[in-house]
Amino acid sequence: MTEIATSKTSALSLTQGTTCKIGRFLNMEEGLRIVQVASSWESTPYALVGINSSKGQRGDCSGSSHHIYTEAGFPYPYQTSKTITEYIDKSHRFRAIAGTPADPAQDGDLIVWPGGHIAIYATFPSSDARATNRFGKLNNMWSAHYPGGPAYSAERAEGFRKNEKFFFYRYYLLPGDPGCP
Repeated sequence: MTEIATSKTSALSLTQGTTCKIGRFLNMEEGLRIVQVASSWESTPYALVGINSSKGQRGDCSGSSHHIYTEAGFPYPYQTSKTITEYIDKSHRFRAIAGTPADPAQDGDLIVWPGGHIAIYATFPSSDARATNRFGKLNNMWSAHYPGGPAYSAERAEGFRKNEKFFFYRYYLLPGDPGCP
C-alpha cells in the first residue's frame, strides 16, 4: 500500500519572513484550519458564480477558495482564477512556495494554474476514503471543478489540467493582521 505524503513546513534554517516584524507565513496549524474549512465544502455543486459561491449551495474555484480562506481567518479581496496571479504579484499577500523537497507545499497552500484554476493543497490520512482517486493515485487538493463536472471534492493536482503547470502559494500574514501584531 502506498503511503500518503506528509506536509512539512520550510526548513528551520529558512527564517526570512517568520516573524511578525516583517510578517510571517502561515504555520501548519493555520494551514490545517484552511483544509478543515475546505473539507466542509465537499459536495457543493459547481456553478460559475464567483464571489456568490456559497457552501453547500453552489460554487466555483475562485469563489470557494476566497470564502474558505476568509472563514478560516485569512481573508483576501476576491480574485477570479484569471486575476489571482496578478493580485499575488502586487499584494504580496501570498508568497511562492517551490513545492519541492527543499521547500515543500503545506496543507492550506493555494494552488494556482495560470490558465485559470485555483485549488487548496491538502494531505489526506491513508485511513481517509478520499485519500486516493478512482485510479488509485493520491489526492492532494480540495477543488471545485468545471461546468457540468463533479461537485467540490478531493482531487489530485498532477494531471488535473493536463499539460498545464501549477504553482503553490502560501498565505503571508502582514504586520497588523490578527495573529501578527
